[in-house]
Amino acid sequence: CTICNNGDYEDEDLIVFCGSCNISVHQSCYGIDQLPGGDWICYNCDIFGMNKGLMVKCLLCPKKGGALKPTNIFTSVDKFMKYNPGSFKINK
Repeated sequence: CTICNNGDYEDEDLIVFCGSCNISVHQSCYGIDQLPGGDWICYNCDIFGMNKGLMVKCLLCPKKGGALKPTNIFTSVDKFMKYNPGSFKINK
């Protein structure tokens, strides 16, 4: 699995391969609830296509391409605290 670097799998949590770029991920690591009947295509290849998808840069690390997907990243501490009240105290 490209996300967790573990090659073990279970019947309920298979490792799947993108039919376009061949990236491998566990269903649970990538958030795949239901496998499609045909080829599974990762988010990156589905949105950008394989050639352009390989050049998309992750906002969290220096890598390009890979098991990228949209995420909810908070752009400020105030927005984080709005949705996670009481998670920690900020000294202002």
